[in-house]
Amino acid sequence: MLNKTYQDSPTQFINVLLIPGFSNLTFASLIEPMRMANQISGQALYHWKLVSLDGEAVLSSSGLTISIDENFYDVQSCSNLCIIASWEVEQHFSKKLFGRLKKHSQSGCHIIALESASKFLAEAKLLNGHRATIHWELLDQFEHQYSRVNVVPDRFVKDGQFSTASGALSTMDLVLSIIQKNNGLALALDVAKRFLYSHIQEANEPQTALSFLNFEMRDSKLAAAVLLMEQNLEEPIPIDVIALRSHTTVRNLQRLFKASLECSPRDYYQSLRLALGKRLLQRDYLSIQEIAYMCGFNSGSAFTRAYRIRYGVTPSKTKKVE
Repeated sequence: MLNKTYQDSPTQFINVLLIPGFSNLTFASLIEPMRMANQISGQALYHWKLVSLDGEAVLSSSGLTISIDENFYDVQSCSNLCIIASWEVEQHFSKKLFGRLKKHSQSGCHIIALESASKFLAEAKLLNGHRATIHWELLDQFEHQYSRVNVVPDRFVKDGQFSTASGALSTMDLVLSIIQKNNGLALALDVAKRFLYSHIQEANEPQTALSFLNFEMRDSKLAAAVLLMEQNLEEPIPIDVIALRSHTTVRNLQRLFKASLECSPRDYYQSLRLALGKRLLQRDYLSIQEIAYMCGFNSGSAFTRAYRIRYGVTPSKTKKVE
């Protein structure tokens, strides 16, 4: 695989469907590694075309307008389709879109969903029985909404003809893995090197790995405790159990949190759960009671009290502002 030659590789054609509000960083993480692979090899290994739902230019989350090559519904066939979406994708749901996704799926198209675009495939029932991931802020909600999808917290997932990636950097990991498969490890490593991307992450590494590594540099027990908290927001684990699983004592854990984070383990854990709640309040279809349960509170009133103390406003007021 390391010595695979570029001549062995036919051009891969990719239709990139941009959903309004998409992330520029995720877009760049998809396109730039392919562009660099072409540049290094001196060949057109990858060719992409930008499409939108109406054939018009698309506005990104940061306000940049991207020109489009073609209307998505005019694409009759494709070997690779990549969908990039960030927030509030539900407003773009339609029977027409789901029907077209099913058509491409039935023709054997490799469909890639980045960030929250996994929702399109799940809503079209294409991910039923498949492993898939989504951005970590949406994991719990995604798993709750689509029980027939095997939702995992991995950075990216390849399952049959469907690939899903959780965010911008995991998109680069996914694209590098595709380059490795199609064109060899040497080219994938060379592409990563050009972007000073020194640590290519594996697909099954958790999305929380970044915070884990940050804390790992300070103390392995602190890192283990934080990771356990991040992975158990809906059903909080008692602090003494966290200490036990982190191979330390409650007293030492309290000392570590105080020294590094200037708070107690309990306060830090609650701040994670409340931060999740604040993000979930942006979802109009979730009630405050539902959000409370998803954040590990046993009632809406308990969540409201803690939220008011933390942010100075009630959840209902935040929901109206959002």
